[in-house]
Amino acid sequence: MSAFSEFCLVALLLFVWESVWWIPLRGVCVSRAVGSGKLRILEAGRWFSTKSSGAVFASWLPGSGHVMPCQALPLVVDSQDRWLLQRDDGSYQLIAAPAWTDIRWQAPHLIVGDSKVKLTSGRLLAEFFRGKERGLTPAESLRAAWRCSLSTARARAAWQRWRLSTASLRLMQPLLAAGFVSGLVAYGLDGEKFPLLIFLAWLWLTMVMIAGQVWFLGRRVYRANRGEILLDAVLCAIVPFHAMRAAENVSRHAFGHLHPYAFVARDDKNHPWLRKQIRHLLHPRPGRRDDVILLDAMRPWLDDWFLRQGLTAADFTSAPQTAAEDGETHYCPRCHGWYLSSASQCRECGGYELRALG
Repeated sequence: MSAFSEFCLVALLLFVWESVWWIPLRGVCVSRAVGSGKLRILEAGRWFSTKSSGAVFASWLPGSGHVMPCQALPLVVDSQDRWLLQRDDGSYQLIAAPAWTDIRWQAPHLIVGDSKVKLTSGRLLAEFFRGKERGLTPAESLRAAWRCSLSTARARAAWQRWRLSTASLRLMQPLLAAGFVSGLVAYGLDGEKFPLLIFLAWLWLTMVMIAGQVWFLGRRVYRANRGEILLDAVLCAIVPFHAMRAAENVSRHAFGHLHPYAFVARDDKNHPWLRKQIRHLLHPRPGRRDDVILLDAMRPWLDDWFLRQGLTAADFTSAPQTAAEDGETHYCPRCHGWYLSSASQCRECGGYELRALG
């Protein structure tokens, strides 16, 4: 393999590396293609995962899609002051009610007592710690932070703000990618006559322009995450593949404080993923105390959303729309799995009681 071929292979691997995000398994990305209102849910770990993190792939061409990394607050408290801590792998752990002295932020982890949880962006905790400054208890502050993260109005405002502030980035990113690839092809065809210095100067100028825009976003638009965004700006001026993903990297902070329910419920109340999540909330598994606490904590949002959308809990207990096979007469209201008449409990949902058709 020639030196040029090795360089192209390394460049491809670096581009793929910059196109992959490693986020906690409890997080998801809401994706929307340019020119289309259809939402896709990119779950962490669908392709590759470790014990606590999963890989999420950005759009195949820089600037060709909108990827919004979202996550729920890893702390949950219900109306009876029962607390849950959600680990990186998505499971819940019952914890004692913490005091403010037990909770601290040490990037990129939220530390509660002896436990720590990794976050995509520290902006998720901004509203929570703001309650501490106002003199609220941890439980009161956490409930207020949950209300803000589930606000569809905030999701709409965050989307419009990010879209307007990154418009130039999403134009320059594909230009940089296309120029880089075209330059490699032209150099490979006739390296001696190719104006390499002019090409490198143009490439670096584009990278500096992208870095300047990212620097502006960190200084003026997303000040709460200024340090992390300014580091991205420095990398954009040095690494072309990082500059090709500038807007996507900023989106981690632009949407890191919002719950994915807020984005999906704002655009598509009948989205299959959202309906599945609500079914799981409304049907706690037998013997699972964490499911009961989570439902109680989410009840205010569910009631408010049902009221605004004209829905009821009964709309999420009906039989699945898919046709049953021969002999299948029962279904699980929680996971919508089909079962034969001899079955009475759902295996996937920890023994949840099945329902008969009709």
